[in-house]
Amino acid sequence: MHAPSPTLLYALIALCALLCALWLRQSLHQLGMRRRAKQRQTAASQGERHAKDMLRAKGFSVLDEQVRAPLYVRVDGRLVRHEVRADLLVERRGKRFIAEVKTGDLAPSIAHGPTRRQLLEYSLVYPVSGTLLVDVPGQRIHHIDFPTRFSGPKATQHVLRIALAALAGALAYHFWLRPLSDGFLSALGQ
Repeated sequence: MHAPSPTLLYALIALCALLCALWLRQSLHQLGMRRRAKQRQTAASQGERHAKDMLRAKGFSVLDEQVRAPLYVRVDGRLVRHEVRADLLVERRGKRFIAEVKTGDLAPSIAHGPTRRQLLEYSLVYPVSGTLLVDVPGQRIHHIDFPTRFSGPKATQHVLRIALAALAGALAYHFWLRPLSDGFLSALGQ
């Protein structure tokens, strides 16, 4: 039996080294992902503690944390159940609110699409007086309201126009039509 060629031996050593390097790279990547996830979780926990202090300073009582609620969506006629989870349920002056705590650069802003959609979802699911966005880095608590297409400035203007038209009609009747009709009726009575 003869010895393997040095080229084959070098190729096997290189292949083993490459496989070890790939395994090491993947392991380090997973370790880094776990570390970043733990850092995010720690920052979120610290953010929630700070948010509770901010809310209490503004007169809110924290009633519950990680509040779950069902969300039903009709898909092709079939009702599908999902579950949503909000950070805090708080109360002030007899009114209850869902408070969503956000940290970081983008998430605390209502301009951030995922945050806006999350708060819209909460406003549909939770039977509360309102939704709060707690911006921990900015030290602000925002009351978020999603007016329907039947509310807001246009709806208010429409209702105001109707009310003004009704008032104008009542005044016209009282000051113009009623005296005319009284005069006409008294002329008929003579």
